[in-house]
Amino acid sequence: EGISANSRAAVSREGTSENVKNFYLSDMDWKSAVNSDGAAGEKETPTKDLNHGQSKIKLLVNGTEKEFEKGIGTQTNSEIVYDLAGRGYASFHAIAGVDHSQVGMVGGEGCDVIFKVLVDGEEKFNSGTLDASMDAVEVNIPLTEENRELKLVTDKVVNPYNDWGNWADAYLV
Repeated sequence: EGISANSRAAVSREGTSENVKNFYLSDMDWKSAVNSDGAAGEKETPTKDLNHGQSKIKLLVNGTEKEFEKGIGTQTNSEIVYDLAGRGYASFHAIAGVDHSQVGMVGGEGCDVIFKVLVDGEEKFNSGTLDASMDAVEVNIPLTEENRELKLVTDKVVNPYNDWGNWADAYLV
């Protein structure tokens, strides 16, 4: 079983006539977004559908490198805020991990990231420290109609070197 690297455009819930559409965050406008660290000349905002280096998003999934067509690539420290008010989303899903292209940098002063998801200012997910040699983690956060804001955060652990945090297949339902 494990995590699937296949992008999902729309799904139908089994046993119901209800069609549920996935709204990929990379296809939506964010309320605000920033990458606060990184080398001079690097992109200062997260990247839609690419990693921070402007290449395909690559994560270690069940011990194997997988590429993702959809997602958001960041450099720590980053914050991305989405407005949920009045939109009626039921849940947020993503696969969070450090871009596997940076695996050669593991063990130095960087390449380690903590992923967090906050809903209306309350932390709902904390990955603990991940690096590019570790499997990505699945994120599933229930939402309600009352929720107003979704914030995705990547924090550096020591230094920001090669801290390319990815929110692969990030979508709202």
